[in-house]
Amino acid sequence: MPNPEHEARPGYEAGEPPAPEPTRPSLEARPEPTPPPAYPPQAPAYGPVPLPPQPKRGNRRVLAIALVVVLMLAGGVVGYVISDDDSGSAAEESASASTEESGAAQPSGSPSPEVPAFSGEFLVVEPLGASVPIPNDRWEHAEGPTDYDYAHDASLYNIELAENWYAAFSAGRYAIPELPFDPEAMGKTAGTVARVWAEGAAAGGENGSASVPVLTEVTVDGRAGVLAESTASWDASQFTADEYERIVILLVDVDGVNAFVAGAYMPQSADDEYDLLVDALLATTFA
Repeated sequence: MPNPEHEARPGYEAGEPPAPEPTRPSLEARPEPTPPPAYPPQAPAYGPVPLPPQPKRGNRRVLAIALVVVLMLAGGVVGYVISDDDSGSAAEESASASTEESGAAQPSGSPSPEVPAFSGEFLVVEPLGASVPIPNDRWEHAEGPTDYDYAHDASLYNIELAENWYAAFSAGRYAIPELPFDPEAMGKTAGTVARVWAEGAAAGGENGSASVPVLTEVTVDGRAGVLAESTASWDASQFTADEYERIVILLVDVDGVNAFVAGAYMPQSADDEYDLLVDALLATTFA
C-alpha cells in the first residue's frame, strides 16, 4: 500500500462495496477516512460497499457498496469457494491457534499447533468487547478508534514496507448499510467485501486482476465466522516492485445482530507476516 495519509476511499455507492485503498496509512486506495490505503489515484472507486481503512497509497478509496449490491442482484458479484481441505488457504492453517493461550476457538478436528507469540498489545473494539492481538512490534497504530465506511469504532495498524507502500489491517464493528449483516449469509458478505477490496488493489497496477475469494468457515472465541481471502496481482505498479497483494476479510457473528469485521492488505513484500496476522485475527476474543 502506498503513503499513509488518510482519505476516504472512493465511496461505496449504492449497490457496490467500497474499494480498498492503497497500503499507506491513508485510505485512498483503501478506505482512508475509513482508514486509508495507498493505491494509485487512478484506482477505480465503487460506491456502496465501504472498504476498511488503509495506509495511503496515492488517492484510492474503498469500492462502493452500490457496486457490490448491483453485482449481487445481477448474480455475478460473489463467486466464492468454501474450502475445507488441508491444502486450502492460510486461514485454515492459522485457525488452529490454541484457545487457551490465544483465546481463539479451534475448528473441530483440527490439530493444535504451537501457539504463536504475539506482541502483548491489542486492537480493542469496545462496543463489541473484542480484543485483537497485535501480531508483533512491526505493526504501528495509524488511526482510531474511529468510524470508517465499512466499520465503526475501528482502528488501523500499518507496517511501512517502503516509501508510500504499506501493509495494513483494521478491525471494528461491521457497518455497511447497503450490505446489511445477515448471520445466514456471512460467506456471501465476506466474499463480496474481499472481492471489492482485491479488485480495488488490482486496479492500482497495470493489467491488474483479482482472484475469486476463497472462503473458510471458522470459529472465533466460540462464535461462528468466515474468513475470505483473495489475491490482487498486476504486471507493474508506480508504487512498488511487488507484483501482488493478498487481501483477507474476517467476519464474525457476535450476537446474531452485530458483527465483528477485520480486513487486511498484505503486499508481496510482507508475505512473511501474513500467516501470523491471520493467526492473530483468529485469536480475537470477546468479553
